[in-house]
Amino acid sequence: MPRARLIVVLVAALIVPGCRDETPTTPSVVVTNNNTNTITVVPQPTPPTPPTPPTPPTPPTPPTPPTPGVPGVPGNTTPTGPRTPDPIAGGYLPLPLTAQAIVAQVAGLSATLIAQSCQTVTGVSAYAYLDRVIDALRASDTRWGYVCKRGSCAEISGDVIAYHATAGPDVQGATGTWEVDILANHCPDAGQTTTPQWAVLGFSATGVWGTRGRF
Repeated sequence: MPRARLIVVLVAALIVPGCRDETPTTPSVVVTNNNTNTITVVPQPTPPTPPTPPTPPTPPTPPTPPTPGVPGVPGNTTPTGPRTPDPIAGGYLPLPLTAQAIVAQVAGLSATLIAQSCQTVTGVSAYAYLDRVIDALRASDTRWGYVCKRGSCAEISGDVIAYHATAGPDVQGATGTWEVDILANHCPDAGQTTTPQWAVLGFSATGVWGTRGRF
């Protein structure tokens, strides 16, 4: 090899190692923190449930007041309502003129009750029509009531009503009544039908007025 070329090769050999990256590699450092702090969280205590207030006692039901009656008459429970004043001593009142129209109005709304008004067939419930009529009449005058048959209030007429026309309280057993038959063919024979009517039987000084235990 010529000398000049050898020198170049030697110089190159010396230079090349110097061009290497001799930067030292820094090792990775892992830092472990062994000082672990444990934080304990204490929950707040649940507040106590307030006590349920006591249920107030139910107020007692007030007693039903007794049905007022004619003042000063013990045991008379005639409902409060209009009442024609007593006649003069020894006299008697006329039959109220409005009564017939009231009975006709009730009859027009009571076909079934009229058909079932025979006590020997239907029993005590047969009085339902008579009760309805008398209740309607008593709304205008509390002198209206029932007829005690043959003077005994143990047997109440099933088709005749009474108007107490004389002085004195309207109590069972009072005498002096107008009587009106309001049912034709009451308890009819086969083939007949009971129908409403207004048949005034007249005034009887000995006629006995009754309540059928209803007032």
